[in-house]
Amino acid sequence: MRDGYKIIDMDTHVNPAHEVLEKYMEPSFRPRQPEFKPYLRVREISGVTSSGISFGAIPFDRFPGTAPSEEDDKPKAGGRSALEGRAGNTHRHPTQPAVQEENSVGRLHDMDLEGRDIDYIIPGTWATTVTGIEDVSLAEGMYAAYHNYMQEYTSPDPTRLKSAIQVPGADPEWAISEIKKWSNSPWAVAVWVHLREGLPIDDPSLYPIWDVVNDLDLPYIHHSFFFEPPYFPGYRDIW
Repeated sequence: MRDGYKIIDMDTHVNPAHEVLEKYMEPSFRPRQPEFKPYLRVREISGVTSSGISFGAIPFDRFPGTAPSEEDDKPKAGGRSALEGRAGNTHRHPTQPAVQEENSVGRLHDMDLEGRDIDYIIPGTWATTVTGIEDVSLAEGMYAAYHNYMQEYTSPDPTRLKSAIQVPGADPEWAISEIKKWSNSPWAVAVWVHLREGLPIDDPSLYPIWDVVNDLDLPYIHHSFFFEPPYFPGYRDIW
């Protein structure tokens, strides 16, 4: 609260490692983990080794004033993203550890310190990059795991920790079922329908999803990631 105004941060993130989300997967989906192997990027951060899904990361490596090469903007499964090693976080005070993993109590501590009343939480790039995988059931298994994870993550205070229901536009029937399943959860305040590249938001196949979202009075929300599928309109014009 600041000067009588409630502070809602609409662009905060969690980015749990694949190993964390695996704990929240449905038992029937866990045997399919080897199918993600081609897309996993393993990194060591602060002495901790973890992996995340990357279907087609574009590094955007060309430096201004240099001649372009084929590798500058070539998508690569399990590849390095355009932000890796180039972006960091700056805080006046050290943040609590693992708040992007499972330490939501630590997140609430940081929120109190910074004066944020509510965090709207967005998943990492894995949630969009899985739209590039042809088998939509792999994305569905990951979204279901995220919902189980978010149910646990927000449990210390679901009045302050919020997120969106994640569903694929490529499977409206499953999307509608998942939206209805979680629509009454206190953390679920929006719906993010992930669209594959080439599937426009006004495609008639999506109308049943929009009808359900409208009936449930849930807003649609979107957050672009420019270096992972489905990228964003005009990304091919970047050079």
